[in-house]
Amino acid sequence: MKYLKTHPILLICFFLMTFSASGQQPNISDKLTTAFKQGDARALSDLFAPYIMIHIQDFQKVVNAQQARMQLSDFFKQHPNSGLTLTKSENEEKQEYFIWNYISGSEKWRVYVLLKSEKDQKLIQQIDIEKTP
Repeated sequence: MKYLKTHPILLICFFLMTFSASGQQPNISDKLTTAFKQGDARALSDLFAPYIMIHIQDFQKVVNAQQARMQLSDFFKQHPNSGLTLTKSENEEKQEYFIWNYISGSEKWRVYVLLKSEKDQKLIQQIDIEKTP
């Protein structure tokens, strides 16, 4: 630290590096929540694994990322968001999941998203969207 005091340029670089690493990028929860709020299937698809288990209403199948994006786009068109609340999340070493209450008009949905680690990043492996009473 004494070396930093005598070299002001190094001190400035040190503070800039600390500031830039202090969480300027939104975390995965924020990215997912924003995508669901905006009905943005493209933003979600940026986090997709190559193949995903997707369950929306009567459709339940393992599909490739492009097919999953199309299914979500259709859902968002038919059921635009009018309210979203994160109700639960759990982060473990190799997986993470989130549960939201999604409201579209008078309909309520439970949204479950599971991410698992693949090559140093967590990717969406499963999405369940179920209508609730």
